[in-house]
Amino acid sequence: MFPPGQTIVLRATLTTSDPGRTPTLFNWGVTIAETTIAAVTVSNQGPGPPSNLRATARDGEATIDLVWEASLTPVATYTVYRGPEPGFPLDATHEIAGGLTGTSWSDTTCVIGAGYYYRVTAVLGAYVSLPTNEAGAIAGYAGDGRDRLGLEDLWAFAGANLGGTRDTST
Repeated sequence: MFPPGQTIVLRATLTTSDPGRTPTLFNWGVTIAETTIAAVTVSNQGPGPPSNLRATARDGEATIDLVWEASLTPVATYTVYRGPEPGFPLDATHEIAGGLTGTSWSDTTCVIGAGYYYRVTAVLGAYVSLPTNEAGAIAGYAGDGRDRLGLEDLWAFAGANLGGTRDTST
């Protein structure tokens, strides 16, 4: 990202392998011309996005801890968004925390057993960055969520509630 007020100059060098020919994209070799093709002054620009968002639930607690890597541009604050499923919209309804100055935050408003998905944006004045990757966790369960209500839970439920047993002989 470029700071406001900075002039950016783009230059192109045209070359050809035959100095007698007009350079094209297909004739490379000897430099025969160099020219400024554009000069742009940056008037204002939003911040770069934060990255590498990670969500970790605390085992047995209604809290999910978030950490992310800072934006590469100076940022005033960060905003955290939360949704109940992947791909939720980034809007005021899903904004759960704003004005954060650090690169971590804990969501203490979770319900144990519920899944939550998060994204974070950087804010600089009136400008908002693109969001981070989406990260999710199941409140109260510190695992990665892949074995939640898997076969082990099914066998435990069947044995405790239906009088079933697990055959481990094969």
